[in-house]
Amino acid sequence: MDEPAPPKNILRRTIGVALCSLPLWLAVACAVWRRPVPGPIVRVAMVLVVLSGLVGCLNMHLLFVKPWLYRRRHGGSLEGFRFVSGLPVVGTLLQAGACFMAFGSVPVGVCALLTALIDTCGVPWIPVLTWKDSSFWDA
Repeated sequence: MDEPAPPKNILRRTIGVALCSLPLWLAVACAVWRRPVPGPIVRVAMVLVVLSGLVGCLNMHLLFVKPWLYRRRHGGSLEGFRFVSGLPVVGTLLQAGACFMAFGSVPVGVCALLTALIDTCGVPWIPVLTWKDSSFWDA
């Protein structure tokens, strides 16, 4: 007979989701709490956001597109495929830096939020990618 699954550690999972969502809340706060930000600071912050978007595109390519292309070329099998992690957390650090630098700038906050959603190796994606791993959450 199958053993019953151990109970999920709801407190640990809740704390993990709350901590991992902090970069998203920072970007939302940056967009919502308007205050005047000098133009040169906004431009530098937007460069950081664009860099984080490029990192996010690289990470998304390595996590979703590359395995899909490998499967198409090798008859549906991932045997022999090497998973590469990309640049974990780099995009999140760039987004947070941009939001702290230009806090109160709506374009910086909105763009940082969008890049956080596409950066699959960023901190907000940790709960999504590890949710079924009970050794990570429930041990």
